[in-house]
Amino acid sequence: MARGNSEGRDEIIDIPWVVYLGMNKLGFTYRQVKHMYFGFWADLYEMFKKQYNFEKKQMIYVLQDNERVSLLDL
Repeated sequence: MARGNSEGRDEIIDIPWVVYLGMNKLGFTYRQVKHMYFGFWADLYEMFKKQYNFEKKQMIYVLQDNERVSLLDL
């Protein structure tokens, strides 16, 4: 099974890795993972990565240094 990437090449999908992550990281059963469309699984995995980064870094976004702006500049 292969899927295209942005460079036009096909990548091989590692099915055991997909099943492992679906069961151990996303909390689905073997049967649920096997019945999922790959695109749906990939969307769930992207959300998992965002949640994981939030838990590890304790933040969702980076605060930017803003210049002080005067109301007279408006």
